[in-house]
Amino acid sequence: MNFTPLMHGRGVTMSNHVPDETIQPLALRPKQAAAAMGISERLLWSITADTTSGIPHTKIGRCIVYPVRELRQWLSEKSKKVSYM
Repeated sequence: MNFTPLMHGRGVTMSNHVPDETIQPLALRPKQAAAAMGISERLLWSITADTTSGIPHTKIGRCIVYPVRELRQWLSEKSKKVSYM
């Protein structure tokens, strides 16, 4: 593995830098999740606050994130339940 020094303020931090690989996010922040689903961030917050919605999310510190894999599965299940007249 290559370790590349990153300058942070006065010190140097070593980072595990992999330039050839694209890192896929495991979870999305609310703004990213809303954009990915094509809804407003406000609507996403409403869905998240509704405990019966079952939208997958977790809190890390003070930050709420939406796991990508579980979110896709949740959307897929929701789309199967929708019936059009």
